[in-house]
Amino acid sequence: HRFGGKLDGQGHTIYNLYIYQEHDNRGIVGWMCGGDIVNLKVENVDVEAGNDDEGAYVGAICGRMQNHSVISHCAVINGMVDVWNYHDDDKVGAICGSTIEDHDYPNTIEYCYAHNVEVRGHKQVGGIVGRVDKDSRTTIRNCYFSGTITHGGDEYFAAIAGERYDNTLE
Repeated sequence: HRFGGKLDGQGHTIYNLYIYQEHDNRGIVGWMCGGDIVNLKVENVDVEAGNDDEGAYVGAICGRMQNHSVISHCAVINGMVDVWNYHDDDKVGAICGSTIEDHDYPNTIEYCYAHNVEVRGHKQVGGIVGRVDKDSRTTIRNCYFSGTITHGGDEYFAAIAGERYDNTLE
């Protein structure tokens, strides 16, 4: 099921988030479609998932987002976001695993940060988001990452977005 509502953390913090699942689409929200997650902080995270043959979508806030979804004023502090059984199509980020292509419905990740977080994966690994699909028209603005990226492959890893095309990065 896809989340299409609004989760407003009102500045609160979730401590000691532990997600340990074999399937993909893992995070506080697994798959967001037309939803908003705002004003939320997650501290001391341990997110480990993804035993899918087609790759995993894993992030502490959201596994994947699409259809004019927004993640705003969110933070992930201290911990690890990891994928099991590395696959060539893993998408792993501290905030979000991947934004999905939607030509007419752009996604936004803004005013977010990850601090002292280790992000581990095989192919598409980013400090904020693992992959921004080429046609997603996603905007990433005013975000930062400080931590470690452990990358088991040979391409698509970076501090903000592991794989991205002509999307807006401010």
